[in-house]
Amino acid sequence: AIGLAVGIMILLWVQDEFSYDNFHENAGRIYRINSHLGTGNDGGIWDGSPGPLATYSKQSIPEVVSAVRVNKIPEEILFKYEDKKFTERNAAFVDASFFSVFDFPLVQGDKNNPFPNVNSAVISSSVAKKYFGKANPIGKILVNENGNFIVSGVTKDFPANSTLYFDVLLPMPFYADLFAKGGGNGDWKTIDTDLGNYSFYTFLQLRSDASPKIVEEKITKIYQDKRKGDAPGVFFTIQPLKTLHLIAADKTATVLQTARIFFIASLLILLIACINYVNLSTARAMLRSKEVSVRKIIGAQKFQLFMQFIIETALLFMFAAMLSLV
Repeated sequence: AIGLAVGIMILLWVQDEFSYDNFHENAGRIYRINSHLGTGNDGGIWDGSPGPLATYSKQSIPEVVSAVRVNKIPEEILFKYEDKKFTERNAAFVDASFFSVFDFPLVQGDKNNPFPNVNSAVISSSVAKKYFGKANPIGKILVNENGNFIVSGVTKDFPANSTLYFDVLLPMPFYADLFAKGGGNGDWKTIDTDLGNYSFYTFLQLRSDASPKIVEEKITKIYQDKRKGDAPGVFFTIQPLKTLHLIAADKTATVLQTARIFFIASLLILLIACINYVNLSTARAMLRSKEVSVRKIIGAQKFQLFMQFIIETALLFMFAAMLSLV
């Protein structure tokens, strides 16, 4: 019983690890752009990429159906509503296409127009309950030091098996305004031209017949053309959404290897448990045959005893076979 319990619990954990991001309808066609900078010991692989690549890819690469940028806010941000104050750690700026590429359902709001204006905000159900209780959150104003945000949508809480997990989503145009007001990044004055900032998670939804390798080459060519040769050695790859939890951008597969090891361990535990059960069942059947013999001697009906023995033995072996299939 202990062996079966432990084996099944490990299998459930392994199943959860492999289920990350599978709930998206188009999960098999969504990829994240990874950046490869430098060569040799000075080289690095980042899971972020320049923001303009999303726009350039959508405009210039036929294989790209849609694109979305996610810029996670690294620090805690303070929001106020009336006399309530809370700091939020899971917040990000996203493009309006976020809810078209990913299947995070909106409880309230329009997925095709989640941010009606630059000061809109989409919050999770948990955050809505925390700030507004049972009141309708749509149209309520959250105050922040950078501006006031009007709640335009409410999402279900993101699933635990999601690589992306946010409680507050703000429109990318608001970040663009902050970027421009801050003077930009050197010669790049807008986020749509800033090819030197690799802080965006850029996701592409490809056509079903698209070749990821060709898309990678096209993204790299676009970037190099825009940089006019002043970024030698920089290239980009795209990584399937379903592998983001298991494999890092630099191809390190620590989580995947751990899950595989535990999967093998669970199978061995279940195999040992099944073998032990079969041994116990066989021993029990031997004792049962002796019992049948004694009952025959004292006058029990042969047919009744024979059928009882056959049924009990069959049930034992059926149960053992079911356990072996698990």
